[in-house]
Amino acid sequence: MAEKYPDAEVFGTDIAPIQPTQQVPFNIEFHIENAEEEWIRPANTVDLVHLRNMAGAFGDWKFIYGQAFECIKPGGWIEVLDYDDMYAYQNFLTFYPEDSPVHHLFKGIYEALDKSGRVRGRDHMREELLIEAGFVDIRDTVYDLGIGSRASSSYGKFWLFAVVTGIEPTALRLLTKYLGWDPDYARDLCEQVAQETKKMAEDPVRAESFVIKLRVLSGRKPDVPGAWTAQVLNETAEMVDLSGADDDSTIGSRSNKTLRSEGTL
Repeated sequence: MAEKYPDAEVFGTDIAPIQPTQQVPFNIEFHIENAEEEWIRPANTVDLVHLRNMAGAFGDWKFIYGQAFECIKPGGWIEVLDYDDMYAYQNFLTFYPEDSPVHHLFKGIYEALDKSGRVRGRDHMREELLIEAGFVDIRDTVYDLGIGSRASSSYGKFWLFAVVTGIEPTALRLLTKYLGWDPDYARDLCEQVAQETKKMAEDPVRAESFVIKLRVLSGRKPDVPGAWTAQVLNETAEMVDLSGADDDSTIGSRSNKTLRSEGTL
């Protein structure tokens, strides 16, 4: 974003000083902040809040979305990206036998997540959470991401690299802190899983059906507080314009369907 919009001020936050400091655009800054505490950004000052791969990071997503809504300008957007089913048994784990290192690792991850109180899943990607925070024009898009040999373009190789290098950062702290695993044992298991993933990605037959779903959930802060300007699909799949409708009759109504689309990268 900083490279694409050189006139914009871009800042990233994290709870640890792990962000790059060399060879970054001049208009970006990284701050050490805890997003689970009250945000220090002034109200109505930010054009876009972007959260990515944050499943399991926060205990109270309503608070996160509420803080984002406060600091976003009227007309600004929130965008949340996460992997819909990478950690689901019915998808990722079905590619490996039950006695494999992959199953052993993910069983440990799920157990540790339960103990941590921050269950990794997709509940934070529910459209109604953005609606409750005050956002409108909700969009929920799903992309199928191929990996390795399956992908015809170079993105498949980059995606494989991201998956493999992300295994240890995802698992290590959970397994050592909440299950008491030996760090060396946990690292070794992560390496075994990384190698198994590479083998699967290099197999054209297995990789052909290996898909990870990426969801992109976005919403806009209305120009007028409380105004609902979204278009949604009704029960008969007809587009309905809710602009100007009474808030009480539309916001959060379960009879309305949020705009949803499918795509492939």
